[in-house]
Amino acid sequence: YKPILIVINKWDLLPDKDTHSALEAKKDIHAKLKGLAYIPVITASCLTNQRVHRILKEASLLSAAYRKRVPTAKVNECLQTAIARHTPALIRKYNKRIRFYYATQVRTSPPTIVVKCNVATEIQTSYRRYLEKQFRDRLELGDIPIRILYRDKNQKKEKLDAEYDAQKVQPKPMRDSLKGSVTMDMPSHG
Repeated sequence: YKPILIVINKWDLLPDKDTHSALEAKKDIHAKLKGLAYIPVITASCLTNQRVHRILKEASLLSAAYRKRVPTAKVNECLQTAIARHTPALIRKYNKRIRFYYATQVRTSPPTIVVKCNVATEIQTSYRRYLEKQFRDRLELGDIPIRILYRDKNQKKEKLDAEYDAQKVQPKPMRDSLKGSVTMDMPSHG
């Protein structure tokens, strides 16, 4: 869970660029990375010094966001707004809906949010992704990975690390998801 910045170098070598080429390249990379679409992408050229200044600026912003602390009131407000916009599905096993009690940020680097609810193991994967997107957008954590741990109301605090390690929904390590999946044909010098 480290912040990542993708830099597409040698942008000057891409033939037939237009005003939408960079946007299309970013969309292509995000489509290939699927669940990691929040990762920022910069197109640059070290040879012509095009957008090189943005790399350190973006890295600095990622570092600051990675260490960001959000007040509990704001995290709870975000959770309540998300639930009001889209209520969780009915759990047929219990014939009731998931009840969320509160959410709080318990760590930084990466920001770790604990959400207390009545049946944490029954939250659907799609709803987990929805809540992650809401936290990312509303708490302005946009371009960094965040950890969200769902705990039952009776679960003890000491189990935070063990619970996270055993959590079902974990992003793939970047090196595995990038292997051979993001390639761009560039003209060769010569």
